[in-house]
Amino acid sequence: MSAAALWRRPRFWLVLMAGLAFACGVAFIVATQLLKRQVESALGPQASVGRIGVSWQGVVLSDVVVAAASAGWPAADELRAKRVRVLPQLSSLFSDEVRIARVVIEGGELTVLRRADGELVLLPGLLQRKPAAPARAATPPGAKAAAAGSVQGEGPAVRVERIDLVDCAVAFFDASVRRPALALRLDPIKARFGPLAWPSLEGQSTLDVQATLRAAGTAPAAAGTATANAAAASSSTEVSGSAQSSNATQNAGGAVRLQGWIELASRDMELDAALRHVDLRALSPYLLKPGEGGVRSGTLDLDLRSAVKAQQLRAPGTLTLRQLDLNSGSGASGAFMGVPRSAVLAALKNDRGQIVIKFTLAGRLDDPRFSLNENLLGKMTLGLAEGLGLNIEEFARLLGGAGQSAVQSVGEAARKLLGR
Repeated sequence: MSAAALWRRPRFWLVLMAGLAFACGVAFIVATQLLKRQVESALGPQASVGRIGVSWQGVVLSDVVVAAASAGWPAADELRAKRVRVLPQLSSLFSDEVRIARVVIEGGELTVLRRADGELVLLPGLLQRKPAAPARAATPPGAKAAAAGSVQGEGPAVRVERIDLVDCAVAFFDASVRRPALALRLDPIKARFGPLAWPSLEGQSTLDVQATLRAAGTAPAAAGTATANAAAASSSTEVSGSAQSSNATQNAGGAVRLQGWIELASRDMELDAALRHVDLRALSPYLLKPGEGGVRSGTLDLDLRSAVKAQQLRAPGTLTLRQLDLNSGSGASGAFMGVPRSAVLAALKNDRGQIVIKFTLAGRLDDPRFSLNENLLGKMTLGLAEGLGLNIEEFARLLGGAGQSAVQSVGEAARKLLGR
């Protein structure tokens, strides 16, 4: 039979296609077994996995736990997940760079720490661990210097095109605002992040997060409750009649949306953040000065557009306070966010329980004198004073009864604002 006739026979094509399918199946099994070993190596000594399976979906890890790498970590684990699915790009598994098409983390909890100096840390056991150098045969004495650079070596680079969080939670601990660290919780959270190049962390990664923010220990609301409460909170009501809807909203948690990009290596970023109907009590450490009376109830909305380039931050924002009810007592300084309580309460009555504060954060993140928390509070204080129609001189005079430290803090904030 001639070659031309063979090519025209349907049986030949069926056999050829079956052979190609078998070859692809074998290649997939071999590749995923290789990926399984690479995943086990990448997780490191702090990680434990209940089960690792290989399927047509890639590598599936069940009951994943990454234990805390240091004694100072605020939780027992850096990450827990019921299931992690790793879908490889098969063509890359035998190359110098392993490419992962998608990683899906399901039913997980991630712990994030903001240290006292403002540094944000997550998964230090994985992201801050240097890849292990490959095993080498004994090196002749004369070749040691030449080989020194490669020993620092580097295991295979990994590029993950997309990471998804599904039905997950994030426990956030902020040690920069108080000791012990302020504990907040994003639960539930749905997030998409990528691409991520490891270990270099270079290149822009897009970020899209939707979550509910609540104080740590607050249980998630039942389905549909958050939407109903958010609608109730958005309506304008008098302060005196807002307690019931405000408390319902606080129990449901507030909505968080975060979109933009970030480069982990350089820390450059452009991010748009939006918070809606967030419990003021949960975030009061960011808003109140020491000695102020505190918040009994209320919610806040926040819109912030932050950009960092070469360590230079600029972030204009708008903060809206609603249904604010302040604590009173002998321990209170008579101020809220550094502004006299009488002026704040008068504004609430005049503006139907709502105050709008405009501000802009700016500064160099690598300047040791720059404190993001102090900058935020100072700019919000001045924005609140301006929104209430107080000029700087009148503001300082009215604060005189609240104590010398309050006047000094306002003066310092004014100097920062005016660049003096």
